[in-house]
Amino acid sequence: MQTFLTEQPSLKEVETAAEIAVFNNKNAVNIVTDFKQTNPIVRKCIAEDILGDKLSNEFEIFTKLNIPKFIIVGDADASVNSNYLEHVLNNSENYCEIFRFKNCGHYASLEKPNEFLLKLQRIAKKVF
Repeated sequence: MQTFLTEQPSLKEVETAAEIAVFNNKNAVNIVTDFKQTNPIVRKCIAEDILGDKLSNEFEIFTKLNIPKFIIVGDADASVNSNYLEHVLNNSENYCEIFRFKNCGHYASLEKPNEFLLKLQRIAKKVF
């Protein structure tokens, strides 16, 4: 996933990272296309914030939010630690729910669009 936060990665690096990020490799081409349209300076700044420990309190912020929280994750997402998500869920002070998508990588909206929309509808009903 580090490739996606690199300012100027090679096309091969992006293609390899995209194939790792999805369960079904046919979806990787969409990730590569979207990546090419992102601003490299934004990617660089996000990476600097992460590496500079500027996002270190995200756990506390998220778990203490006094609103319903929803986590969407693919079961084949190589960038997500499921144990950590359970830790987040168990430590959330308000309602928190994890939606897991089977046979799905990092991009549930791309790989499971119909299921993803159904989950968004469910979230909207709870929130609004």
